[in-house]
Amino acid sequence: YMDPQYYEFRSLCKDIDNKVIIYNKAYWELYSDFTKKKPSIEKRVKDDGYEYFYYEKLNETFTYYDIKDTIKSEKRNGNIITIVYDKKYKKMPKPFATYIRYKYENDGVFLRGDEGSGLYFRYEEVFTCSYFDNFK
Repeated sequence: YMDPQYYEFRSLCKDIDNKVIIYNKAYWELYSDFTKKKPSIEKRVKDDGYEYFYYEKLNETFTYYDIKDTIKSEKRNGNIITIVYDKKYKKMPKPFATYIRYKYENDGVFLRGDEGSGLYFRYEEVFTCSYFDNFK
């Protein structure tokens, strides 16, 4: 890559796992176990086919939609965007964790298409990294 910000983005991503602030360890473990599909999270289905999950450690039942990300702040520096998220659980007024996601947007000029659909110039590559998705 010719853009020096790409390498700045890569260096920011190296230490991304340490850029999480955990306020409530029990709910962080619930979310972590849920995303890693650990056996401590039991999948259940109600009679009407509605899917939910049970976490024995907290004696909690929840759905995928009960855990939400809300953007706390967003800052752009050239092609690098730094987004700070709060992780919230349905019953909690305050977040149980805060984490950072870096996003790198690379616009290049490339010829795409063919005679039938037409030719165009435009290409955008987007990379992200956070505790949950390192460099995808």
